[in-house]
Formats: sequence, structure tokens, C-alpha cells
Amino acid sequence: MPTWQFETHLNPNQTVTIPPEVANQLTPEATVHVVLMTGDPDEDADWQRLATEQFFRGYAPGDDIYDQLPAG
Repeated sequence: MPTWQFETHLNPNQTVTIPPEVANQLTPEATVHVVLMTGDPDEDADWQRLATEQFFRGYAPGDDIYDQLPAG
């Protein structure tokens, strides 16, 4: 399923405008699935940074042996 991500604002009449570059890729009959996310983008970046830091805390120096395995 094609996916587009963009920022927009709620219009005074409580509608959301799809940017023209996205709208041009849709047909008038297209069914779309909408996910609304609100919040501060900087806060999201902070959570992502924290999650990454926590993930790599569990990575021990001896684990680098797995980085040497051939992909496939």
C-alpha cells in the first residue's frame, strides 16, 4: 500500500487539506486510510533518541562477532 507522510493543519471548518503533490497521485474514488498524529516533532525525536540509547546499552563488545557473519 503506497504511503505518504506530510504535515498539515486543521482548517477552521475542521477539515484537513491534502497537499497537491499527494492529491495528484490519488484518484477521486480512492479509498484512503487516515492516521492523525499530534504532538511536538521534537518530543518524538527525543523519544527516538532515548529508545536508541536504551537499545544499544544491551549491546556488549562481544556481540560484534555477529556483525562479521556473512549476510544471506
